Amino acid sequence: MGDWKNKIPASLLSKYEIHNFNHAAEVLSEAYKAEYSEIIGALEIFTLSVSDIVAGGGNESAVPKKLSAYLHPLEWQEVKISGDLLVKLHRRNPSQITEFTIQDFIDGHNIDYVKNRVAVDMSGTVKIRHLIGIYMLFGHFMSAA
Repeated sequence: MGDWKNKIPASLLSKYEIHNFNHAAEVLSEAYKAEYSEIIGALEIFTLSVSDIVAGGGNESAVPKKLSAYLHPLEWQEVKISGDLLVKLHRRNPSQITEFTIQDFIDGHNIDYVKNRVAVDMSGTVKIRHLIGIYMLFGHFMSAA
């Protein structure tokens, strides 16, 4: 897919340590151009200060609030996901399939920002949410949005 760093503005490459998992930069920049542009815009204006790190945030520190101020007006929303896991056991001799479902296999995970089929999720430490992960969501729950 070529050099993925060509998909990231030089200003962001010098500002952040960026990792590209499963060709996310290539896929997002080509298949979800508008959403990718909004994510890039949010990262370009985002700043992190010492006061952001040391200030108590209660349930939410200043860091996600800064991103929310940019992304929420662009219709990025928090989404809670839940789902059951359907397990299929394929026996070979004799050929037979047994199915069972584990209810609430995923229950209550919140994704910070979702728009269309693109999500930005932040994982946190005790004091600050520090790692921005960009994921592609292809689950059925997105088609209902």
